[in-house]
Amino acid sequence: MIQAAVDAAASGDTIMIGPGRYNEGAVLVSPGWTDYVRVVVKQPELTLIGSGQDQTIIGPTTPWDLSQGWNVGIELGTYWGNRRVWIHGIGFENMAYGVKGAEAPESAVIRDCRFSMNANSVRFAYGGALEVNACRFDLMPRNYYELAALGMQSVQVAGCQFVLAAENQWTQRSVHLESTSTATISGCSFEGGDGGLSLIGVGSASVTNCVFNDQISSLMHNPMGVQVAASAMVMSGCVFDKQTNAIFARDHSDIAISHTQILGASVASLNFVNCNSLTVHDCVLARGARYTVWQQDPCDVKASAADLPHLDMTNNDWGTSNADSIASWIRTCQYVVDYVPFIGQPVPVEATSWGYLKALFR
Repeated sequence: MIQAAVDAAASGDTIMIGPGRYNEGAVLVSPGWTDYVRVVVKQPELTLIGSGQDQTIIGPTTPWDLSQGWNVGIELGTYWGNRRVWIHGIGFENMAYGVKGAEAPESAVIRDCRFSMNANSVRFAYGGALEVNACRFDLMPRNYYELAALGMQSVQVAGCQFVLAAENQWTQRSVHLESTSTATISGCSFEGGDGGLSLIGVGSASVTNCVFNDQISSLMHNPMGVQVAASAMVMSGCVFDKQTNAIFARDHSDIAISHTQILGASVASLNFVNCNSLTVHDCVLARGARYTVWQQDPCDVKASAADLPHLDMTNNDWGTSNADSIASWIRTCQYVVDYVPFIGQPVPVEATSWGYLKALFR
């Protein structure tokens, strides 16, 4: 039983966990909830190292459903006195929560772990720094997130693989970060589901060298690779393929994208309601069935063209060298879209307007 070793440990100790499945636990009561928890960490600092993500497994063999309640693999955080924790080489299966920090610690590192068929594999709220590195997340029941962090100072996710079913009766998304100061997502792959990455109220986010594939669920109105809302995001070196919308933006976000390939989008490469700023340079953009760039909501612009803000989308490959074709693939009504020079083409000297939408192209 892992809990016995944790109870006997001093702060700063390292616990080595042998191969096997560990499902023993106890009912844990705290203000507002009562859950069945397998391991609760109360030391200020503790390291838990398993024998490998397929060797040391926490959780039952039977799939989780609501009848089992909100049971937990490892519970930690400041409420229990835990400030720093390191978790390595453990598999988490068939639980409501794999690793949970409701009042998250100052620092948590989760490395080389596997999460399979958990409703919420990793869920942290209101804490310091969370690092999730080289982990695999496989599938999940119902409509939750593989990794969710709310109100954290910083979140770093690197070298992780997220796999969801391409079609599911539930709305499922891989990573959801909300009200977080800074976030870094690098070298990750996002497969399936209704969304790969959601950034909601993130002060500064960097997304680099990630792959997004197969976010095309027919049951959702607006599946997407990345959602950005009330956030600032810089993206570079990413690849999108088989999305309904590669990137969806709202709530006046600031977005800068470079050296990114959008290879397939069934509706639009860039779908947005509004934004403070949007720059796209040195990218490959795919035309969807609707548009390449689409301001989704209808609107009636009263301002003159000279007063409209500009979106800088110059120096990109639009899949054609025909400026008129590119113009017809852009639908906006509150912005001027600057799209030339596009790669390998000369710079036109005249601005033209496009119909009732009042979008200008320069």
